Amino acid sequence: MLRLNRPVLAAACGAALVHALWMWPLLAGREALGGSDYVTLFYPMMAWMQKVWAVSGRLPAWWPHLFCGIPLIGSMQTMALYPTEFAAIMAGWDPRVFHAWDAWGHFIIGAAGAAAWVAAEGVAGWAAAAAGLLYGALGHTLTQVAVGTDHVVRAAAALPWLLLACRRAAAGSRRAASAGALVLGGLWLTLGVQLILFGAVWLAAVWAAGGFNARWPSGRRLARVFAGGVAVGLVWLVPAAAWYPLTDRTGYDPVFAGRWALDPLQLPEAFWPGLWGRTFGPHGYFGPHLSDSTTLYMGYLFPALVVAGVAADWQAARPWVAAGALAVVCALGPAVVPGALLRHVTGFGGFRSWE
Repeated sequence: MLRLNRPVLAAACGAALVHALWMWPLLAGREALGGSDYVTLFYPMMAWMQKVWAVSGRLPAWWPHLFCGIPLIGSMQTMALYPTEFAAIMAGWDPRVFHAWDAWGHFIIGAAGAAAWVAAEGVAGWAAAAAGLLYGALGHTLTQVAVGTDHVVRAAAALPWLLLACRRAAAGSRRAASAGALVLGGLWLTLGVQLILFGAVWLAAVWAAGGFNARWPSGRRLARVFAGGVAVGLVWLVPAAAWYPLTDRTGYDPVFAGRWALDPLQLPEAFWPGLWGRTFGPHGYFGPHLSDSTTLYMGYLFPALVVAGVAADWQAARPWVAAGALAVVCALGPAVVPGALLRHVTGFGGFRSWE
């Protein structure tokens, strides 16, 4: 059974405070997140669903205001079945205020989960708390809140808990396997299909490198977690499977597939912001790629702690180092040979974002 120990509580409380300091105008309703996805899709769609729910007591099956009408649940345009979003629809919560509080809550969940997972790996309490707090404040996740990529924010909160559940399920805990299936089912309801497919490849790499007690019984138990997660996600997967063949995402387009993959030249800017120039601002654009990569900046503390942790116990860290390297390769997409091959696998070729 999970204990809300000091590292978990410290990371959760720290994340709550840190994010409340910069988000308080949003949480108070004085300002609103202004990313294009919020303004053009999430706010009006939720407001409309709330009106339908208030009148009929059900979610609408059809979204008439986009593309002359499309299926609502299976369209990959709404996360209405995600627990917090569904609750906000039923409660009639102002969409602008809801999305701010939802992001704040997921920052806390992610920080607590990271601390719990790292502590389960044997890291000292203070270090586990610091790792959780750092994870809950990653710049990339903050960027996703601003632009409106909610599925990334919610997935980032769930992933540490999924790793913790997989760790305990591999050791034989049936309760952990059930918990992991529920977490993975929630991930399906974020509509982050690419996160799940790439995550499956990543988890397989962790197991193959010696993580999760790399023996066949543990692999079989992890497969049960994945199967259970798919079963939970069927409420969305079934209508989505019926709708997807009718969309243009089924066509293979190598340019589209790599449009938002991480450019290899952006990697140095994680440590030296603006190394290649900026894409906007008074100084114009001097960089070799399409997006401003200063949002990728982690600061030097984060990688320094990673290096220190790996050096302290290389044998325990080896599976995670291998999986981390694979994650970077996948983020580079078609720019590298593994990504160029992977995009030909069914399901991977239709993604424009590989991060």
